[in-house]
Amino acid sequence: LGAKRLYLLRHGEGAHNVWRASEHAAGRTPIAKRHNRHMVPESLHDPCLTAKGREDALTAGVLARALPQPPKLCITSPLRRAVQTMQLAFTDAISSGVSVIAHELCREAFLGVDPSIYDSRLSREELAKNFPHVDFESHVLPPELGEYGTQVDD
Repeated sequence: LGAKRLYLLRHGEGAHNVWRASEHAAGRTPIAKRHNRHMVPESLHDPCLTAKGREDALTAGVLARALPQPPKLCITSPLRRAVQTMQLAFTDAISSGVSVIAHELCREAFLGVDPSIYDSRLSREELAKNFPHVDFESHVLPPELGEYGTQVDD
């Protein structure tokens, strides 16, 4: 068997990156947690890519198409900005039927049970509706465990 190749791609610019930069520019410390969620833009919860982020992902797609071998599997973080980056960069592979799996352990970091809202994700069900070609069932924590593996209290 030949050696396998692993290519890593970081997500493009997200709405949270722009918001954080504007907060810093205004001399404020950006805090977007559950306790102040009502005080920050709703778009910060599991934020999408910005226009620049989408453009960067499309540029990465040019490089992806030039790989010596097309990918046999795409694995992504379940965060929206990561899934969007992956689908823009690997459009050809996905169109050809390459499987796409979201995996909780592909996230940058687990930051406890109260992460910033831009480091928390939508539910598996919401993500699956938005990205039907991605498997969110196999390796993304179910709602009853919460997104960090802790029991959710009702």
